[in-house]
Amino acid sequence: MPEEYVGVRYISTCLGSMRDGVELYNIQNQQRSIINLIQSIPHHYFQNNSGNVSYRIESTNYFVITGTAINLQIIDNINEFAIVTSIQDEVVRYYGDILPSSETPLHGKIYLRFPDINWIVHTHPPINLLNQLSIPSSEKYLPYGTFEVGEMVTNLLNDNHSVVLKDHGLVSVGRTDNEVLRYLSSLLIF
Repeated sequence: MPEEYVGVRYISTCLGSMRDGVELYNIQNQQRSIINLIQSIPHHYFQNNSGNVSYRIESTNYFVITGTAINLQIIDNINEFAIVTSIQDEVVRYYGDILPSSETPLHGKIYLRFPDINWIVHTHPPINLLNQLSIPSSEKYLPYGTFEVGEMVTNLLNDNHSVVLKDHGLVSVGRTDNEVLRYLSSLLIF
């Protein structure tokens, strides 16, 4: 059974504001893409401030990710995101005005393992819907936000575009925002 949210489980170091990061990594034109993708996904898959979305900054292992405990049902501001520049020794380094998502370790592991993946969406559909999906699934529930979840998901993804986290949620990946949305919509009711 899913546990109560208690915040991030990683150590963090803030390197500057989101504005600093946007200017430094020249991502002004990409800001609207992540918000448009989130707004394309039915809100009920992001209930109770759950779920997270990220994209890789071109030609890097850095990524833009939703902030922790952000309500994705109404998100419309790039300041509700963070730019993660590294995850080493379980320390997350980032630019932003809020902490990166508690699932940042999951996203980081995927980007490091799969260089062709540029977009990740993690939703929380109803458990009964998740149990009906015919895609790879973890065998046991793992606590959210741990590096162990990231390892498990990268092992399950291999040639797949989506994975079920037992009693937790769904992770879908793609090369583009349209591709990840297509994979997600093929599994869930839009």
